Amino acid sequence: MSITRKLLLAFICISCGGTEKTVTVRNTAPAVSIQTPTSGSEFDEGEIITFQAIVADEADDPTALALTWSSDRDGPFPDTSTVDAEGNVTWSTSNLTEGNHTITLQVVDTKAMAATDAISLSVLEVDQLPDISMVHPTSGEFGQEGELFEFVVQVRDEQDAMEELYIEFESDLDGVFCRPIADDVGVASCLADLSVTSGLPDHFLIYTVTDSDENSRSTDPWTFPVASLDEVDNDGDGYTETEGDCDDANIEVHPGAAEVAHDGIDQDCDGSDLTDADGDGYDGGDDGDDCDDTDVTIYPGASEVCDLEDNDCNGITDDEGASGCTIYYLDADEDGYGASTAACYCEPTGDYTSTLPTDCYDNNASAYPGAAGWYDTDRGDGSFDWNCDGIQEQEYTAVGSCASFLDFCAKTEGWRSSVAACGTTDSWLSDCDIHFLSCGENYDSRDQRCR
Repeated sequence: MSITRKLLLAFICISCGGTEKTVTVRNTAPAVSIQTPTSGSEFDEGEIITFQAIVADEADDPTALALTWSSDRDGPFPDTSTVDAEGNVTWSTSNLTEGNHTITLQVVDTKAMAATDAISLSVLEVDQLPDISMVHPTSGEFGQEGELFEFVVQVRDEQDAMEELYIEFESDLDGVFCRPIADDVGVASCLADLSVTSGLPDHFLIYTVTDSDENSRSTDPWTFPVASLDEVDNDGDGYTETEGDCDDANIEVHPGAAEVAHDGIDQDCDGSDLTDADGDGYDGGDDGDDCDDTDVTIYPGASEVCDLEDNDCNGITDDEGASGCTIYYLDADEDGYGASTAACYCEPTGDYTSTLPTDCYDNNASAYPGAAGWYDTDRGDGSFDWNCDGIQEQEYTAVGSCASFLDFCAKTEGWRSSVAACGTTDSWLSDCDIHFLSCGENYDSRDQRCR
């Protein structure tokens, strides 16, 4: 298991044994750990220091995290670090001033949760170093395949003339590609075309100056992409070939351009010479797939809305799941109460007609919440719970008896010995007769009804 995975597991592990627990998913701060150099390390002034760290987050890919390197002496630095898919971070600088530093790496995820790690190090004073700063490229500049780009640096030294300084421009992909000579004000430049980086990591550029005492200073690494010809907008219409421009030599041809029907030119680069009258990106007419080319909200793949229109051009008006729909429950027996099966329609559709999901048996119209009748047969599934209250309520619950007292009988109507089950027929004590100072019992047959 990689260190990155271990670090991530340490942040998301809630329990490692025992009884099962419910885990509430919530966003947590990312993890960050500076691996090298170790705290307390010493470096010479102007020396390139390479920092390595590991970052992780339970919700975000490591490459989506925002990184900020800073020093308590020199402040924050531009982020020129690299991050791979495993969360391994590399950052280099030679611009720490002489003295003791606390170097901090802050990591912020896409939910603005932050975490930091810090180490201490010392930068030792050495012989007077030359100064160097990158002029070009700057932020947003990039190269183009086969075209020369001017790379520029500004240098200065207290003891040597500018033209005596040794300068190198280096790329991690192409190596040293230029050794310019500075003019009398310290500006040095050269023209070069670096290798194309389309689909590959960008160039990391480092400019280095060395004086006559062999004291050197380098710029921090700077990313510099070189675009292929397909990524260049040659006609200036705002689209490159890789962005869908089907004719990069014609400014009138690009995705979203106004189509002129049947002129032999595909102005909007959608693969057809048809018109898109309403500007929704889909062509109408006999050969187009826009079912209403006069309405910008109607086109294939549009969001369906409850408005009596076929918004998504699938041949169905106000189809299931349209925005503004109502949850209807399946009412197969049409008693006004639905089962738990539901669908969202703009209006009652088919058997989906009820807004009440409380029917306990949807195959019998007489079984529904609050049904008032009594029944001597089950509702169809073996249950006598016709009113959906969860109880099979019996209509007759008394047990009958006759008791003699002198010359009369006390009668209690009811079942012979125990309450009859729902849907069965049993003996019902209906009368008592006095006979020789004792009571005779008279029974009728009765059906036990329930609901």
